[in-house]
Amino acid sequence: MSALSALRMAWRSIAANRMRSLLTMLGIVIGVGSVILLVAAGNATTSAVEGKLEGLGTNTLVVYPGGYYYFNTGVPGTEPQLSEGDAEAIATAGRRGGIAGAYPVLSPQVVLQNGSRSDTVNEFTGVNPAYLRSAPVALAAGRLLTGLDERDRARVMILGSRVAERLFGKGKGAGQSVVANGVRFSVVGILAPVGAEFDSTAFAPFSAVRDNLSGPWAPPSLIYVEITHRSAAGLAKASIEVALRRSHQLRPGQEDDFSIEGPEGLVGTTNSISALLGIVLAGVAATSLFVGGMGVMNIMLVTVIERTREIGIRKAIGARRSQIVSQFLVESVVLCLLGGLGGVVVGGGLALVVGHFTGYAVSIGILPVVVAIGVSAAVGLFFGFYPANRAAAMPPIDALRHE
Repeated sequence: MSALSALRMAWRSIAANRMRSLLTMLGIVIGVGSVILLVAAGNATTSAVEGKLEGLGTNTLVVYPGGYYYFNTGVPGTEPQLSEGDAEAIATAGRRGGIAGAYPVLSPQVVLQNGSRSDTVNEFTGVNPAYLRSAPVALAAGRLLTGLDERDRARVMILGSRVAERLFGKGKGAGQSVVANGVRFSVVGILAPVGAEFDSTAFAPFSAVRDNLSGPWAPPSLIYVEITHRSAAGLAKASIEVALRRSHQLRPGQEDDFSIEGPEGLVGTTNSISALLGIVLAGVAATSLFVGGMGVMNIMLVTVIERTREIGIRKAIGARRSQIVSQFLVESVVLCLLGGLGGVVVGGGLALVVGHFTGYAVSIGILPVVVAIGVSAAVGLFFGFYPANRAAAMPPIDALRHE
């Protein structure tokens, strides 16, 4: 029997029991779909990390309140905080520690409005304009923030390209005004798209945000630290630690109540999360494929019983054992391949939907698709082998007597 004949017979058998075949393929669809979704999530996470690194700048460290081993006591006033004085202490230490500047940041939750249009900006940032010198930003229109804006507490801001488009339309916004939590600000600049977090953020002078949006007693959310060059990161971290421990009056042996992150730390944290996500989804995929494979084996056993008389006739007219085995193996593999293709479509579709609503760049690539299809075929071979052998082992006389 030729391969083409085996494929035709397999297709006729599957098409003759459409609903049963669809239900059988469901486990394979879920397993393969999980694999595709896992790959898309991993690629999106990598893309997001790269965007975050671009957003921070290549020569930037970030200081957060709260240490790695700090536990919140739940008592008001005991949570660790940063201050503008901390930024000054870091900048002073930096004169001999590879630090070019330290800029406290305020990040209140802000809703920007332009008439009937509004946008909740989760990455709204009040920062010293000097920070923007080290940030990888480029203007599409208008100007950047200046030292005079900070000194005069000017209610001005620059918008990321995506925020400006939502509020004013593509390529518009410079020279207009927006209302931020009820306070009017002038838009003095629009950033060019960079494909990173800056597209969805807005910047305003630290002093203006403190006076108008956060309140004068609001502590900085974090401190951006600009280092002289990447090779100075280790020295800069040590200088920051010494400066903040002295500023926070921490005793020897007492844990830090702050943490310092650079690009390497962000990559490490994200990789750990991605690895955990991969283990979970791989477990789901493996379980689904196993359950799906067992379903395929069960249906193939039922098919062998249903076609016992056909098997007996084929063996009586000279069909060899290998031909019977290949007939049922091909049917099992085709069933799993169809499930694998369905899983690729479902997983890819879900990844695109998630990417659309989250704003992450989703990509899959051809290799994971090929591997997923290959795994589907392997599942078909593995779980179809026993039913195929059982069919081939039937004595022709007993098979012909079967009703």
